Amino acid sequence: MRVLPLQPDLLILYLGRNDCIPQAFNHYRPDYSHFRDPNHDFTRSNYSFKRAFRISKLFLVLVNAKPRLFGWNTAAEHPVYSSVRWENRPLPNEVVANLRDRRRTAAYEANVRAIVSLAQEQGIPIVLSSIAFIPERLKMEFLPVEPSIFEAMRVQVDRNNDVMRAVAADMGPGVFFVDGHRLGLDHPEVFVDDCHVDEKGDSLHAQQFFDFITAKGLLQSADAERSGPPFVQVHPRP
Repeated sequence: MRVLPLQPDLLILYLGRNDCIPQAFNHYRPDYSHFRDPNHDFTRSNYSFKRAFRISKLFLVLVNAKPRLFGWNTAAEHPVYSSVRWENRPLPNEVVANLRDRRRTAAYEANVRAIVSLAQEQGIPIVLSSIAFIPERLKMEFLPVEPSIFEAMRVQVDRNNDVMRAVAADMGPGVFFVDGHRLGLDHPEVFVDDCHVDEKGDSLHAQQFFDFITAKGLLQSADAERSGPPFVQVHPRP
């Protein structure tokens, strides 16, 4: 885990609905290589352009100014979209069929358990959270957004949420669970789409975690070992 060198006192795992995307893609593989190309290389995308750029900086400036005019593939350079295996993008009926396969949740569970195990090995308490999701407001580029897939997506999010509950229940001390999906039920007005919230939603979600951490006293032992206050306060200059 990249955060371990930071020596955190507490971890919160809130994964969002992104895992539902590879779970829905065609030709499923547990390592998600059916969704993203693990060998993607930016040096090969727009290759002829990049060769030309080495010869002419003026051409680079022109392409940057009018990429569509010259046929530059912007998506091929995007860090999120460039490595996606778009040939495996499912049709709406395929999304529904693919998400009927409960085995597609196994890799998600294995990944969550691996993260929890790493935290336990370091003696770091970890809070797992279910995610809030409003399928009727679904917005994304990866899947065809049609009403026919809404129920299948909701069911898959529920399965992933159940994994978080199960892992928190059976992986021993230091693992906790917060029912984050309640935010969608109690405050749908703060959602700007199916899973992202506005500033008020961020505050409500943060408050939910804060109240849980405070009630459980999860940072008390860590605070006792600090030489200063548990939180740094930044005051404006006079």
